[in-house]
Amino acid sequence: MIRIRSGDTVTELAWTGENIPAARLLAQAGLYPDYPCGGQGRCGKCRVLAHGDLSPAAPEELAQLPPRELARGMRLACLARICGPDAELTLPREDGLLVETGGSLHRLEWDPWAAALGICVDIGTTTVAAYLWDLDRRCRLGVASCKNPQERFGADVVSRLDASLAGQGDALRTCIVRCLSDLAYQLCRQVGRPVSDVGGAVITGNTAMLYLLRGYDVRDIALAPFQARHLFGESVPARELGLDWGADCQVYLPPCLSAYVGADITHQWRDGPSVGRNHLLLRHGGGSRL
Repeated sequence: MIRIRSGDTVTELAWTGENIPAARLLAQAGLYPDYPCGGQGRCGKCRVLAHGDLSPAAPEELAQLPPRELARGMRLACLARICGPDAELTLPREDGLLVETGGSLHRLEWDPWAAALGICVDIGTTTVAAYLWDLDRRCRLGVASCKNPQERFGADVVSRLDASLAGQGDALRTCIVRCLSDLAYQLCRQVGRPVSDVGGAVITGNTAMLYLLRGYDVRDIALAPFQARHLFGESVPARELGLDWGADCQVYLPPCLSAYVGADITHQWRDGPSVGRNHLLLRHGGGSRL
């Protein structure tokens, strides 16, 4: 059996006789190291301790891993291949993730189109933040956040668009929908309410994140001349997105301006403070984008 260790958890998987990348076995166990380069062997971030029936270190591993780390069994999960049943993989422990979810609202006009509970979500390239509101009492009930699970397809927008073009669009969509469902469940459980009480939602993000959520063909925003056919500004049933919230829950996807000026930016522009005549909006995004 192949053993996979993550913290105090040990998972055992049977070897099928196929020499497969360690990354695929980790995925079968529900584990995903960082893959900023999308698993192309370029960034050296998907490091795991590996021992046993393994392929020799690839040239890319020899170039990126110091001899001392190689000697103690450090490998890149995207390149190391499992070649037999006697293998063990150990994921390094991660520090906790701190996501900034604070801030203030400007010129908030309270005019909800739904009742009971409302959820607003910002799908960032790096992280996802969700807020739960009591629409009847006009108060915020909670906030939850996590890493964007799509990071295993690449840390940046371009890598994820490339993954979608390579046929992984459904997988990208599935993992973000599961993430949204988990955050909603977590928030509702904290206040003792069922997710079926969610009557309305707003989900924002850059244009690419909304394309992937909707399962759209990304060629028009991934390839020149980068003319987005879908700029959103629409409401869709939650069930159409794969979100099992309220039976009549509608999800509003705010408008984008172009392929690379998304709803996350238009929201900040519209809801920012109105002081003076001229405004400059600077947004520092994931992957050191400005």
